[in-house]
Amino acid sequence: MNLELLERRQAVTEWRDRFVLSAWALVNGAAKGAREGFEKHLEDAGFIDSIWDRPSFTYDRIDAAMRATVTGGIQGLLAAAADELKQIDPAYEPLAVALASSAEAVILPMIKLQATGEGPAKDAAPSEPAAQGNAGVLTRMSGYISELGVTRNAREWGGWAADVVTVAASAASRTVQNRTGLHDLLRRTAIDRIATAWMGGRTDSRSVVTQLVALIDETGQGARSASL
Repeated sequence: MNLELLERRQAVTEWRDRFVLSAWALVNGAAKGAREGFEKHLEDAGFIDSIWDRPSFTYDRIDAAMRATVTGGIQGLLAAAADELKQIDPAYEPLAVALASSAEAVILPMIKLQATGEGPAKDAAPSEPAAQGNAGVLTRMSGYISELGVTRNAREWGGWAADVVTVAASAASRTVQNRTGLHDLLRRTAIDRIATAWMGGRTDSRSVVTQLVALIDETGQGARSASL
């Protein structure tokens, strides 16, 4: 048995396993950051986003965060894998060059939402709890103004009152969404987007991790075959 040949094949197997794990670590790390960043966007979500239109609110935000991290990471990962493969045996250089250049061929997820027609207007009237909260705010503020004896014309106070109502309605909406678990629906949608489109499994097109693993595995098979 050719021990040198056996050592090279074993080195290629170890190379493949190490970079497969690195591919998973790359996407998993990006997913962690994307989920943490998504929490900041929840403040912008309305009832329509949380109940009827979760994918359009979630997918672009998750995908943008993932791309920002993964795009450069893929190039670095495959370049490092190519360099180490050449170190195992200079004869593997054609395979290494092909692997490094394949970073541009990795397909990143794109939003594919079917048109569903016009939905309810996003500036719909506040819900009953929100309206009650608004009335309370206006009552307290009116009393405070009366005590100060401040007088302004109707147009100024009308604009001021509208601002108070808008702020109160927004706060009430976020409170209701948090208490009723609507934000959790958006969080689950974000997790599902990462799991299917980026980590792998249940979509028509191959996930990013699946593509990376396939590239590394196929390169490893080619290197082992060349050692026969």
